[in-house]
Amino acid sequence: MTFHVKGMEWLQDAEGNDQYLETEDLIYFPKQLMIPAHAERVVRVGNKGGMGAREKTYRLFIEEIAPPRSESAAEQSQIAIAIRFAVPLFIKPAKEVLDGELIAAELEQGTLHSTLKNTGNVHFRINKVQLNGKDASGAEIFEREINGWYLLAGMSRTYSEEIPLQICQQLQEVEIKILTDQNNFERTIHVDSDMCAAP
Repeated sequence: MTFHVKGMEWLQDAEGNDQYLETEDLIYFPKQLMIPAHAERVVRVGNKGGMGAREKTYRLFIEEIAPPRSESAAEQSQIAIAIRFAVPLFIKPAKEVLDGELIAAELEQGTLHSTLKNTGNVHFRINKVQLNGKDASGAEIFEREINGWYLLAGMSRTYSEEIPLQICQQLQEVEIKILTDQNNFERTIHVDSDMCAAP
């Protein structure tokens, strides 16, 4: 199998979506490699950008170069699947500050919004977001679990979940738990029917 290697700077936009930019900060070798059957190869990576006040984040994309396809009708009808890895690379700052804040949690027009901000200078990983709603008797009538992702330094990510109107109108409170690989963040919202109504 033959692979192409390319390093990209890894950023996130205001909504927490991943973005990748060309970079000259990384030195890596080889940029193309062939791996025989049952063998392995090492890709060496170096950083020439140095440390900064904030963690620097990159991804090393290792993508299979598919062999030329045969002209035979049998092979043309087959589906070709190429392997692609995106290995995360983190260049730590001289002094790490790990912190986060649940900056917003609200139920509006039947949709629950929760926004977590990474207020530190290094990344952490959001494992999952748990939502649990109870009625006036304390019975749990609403439950959701949302998968998380990396949250880079200084970035925010908002999770939104629509609650069915019939359930929303019975809710007394909703508990939000955002579980990360470092800390957990919790908030309880007390619900009234106005929060469930559509505009």
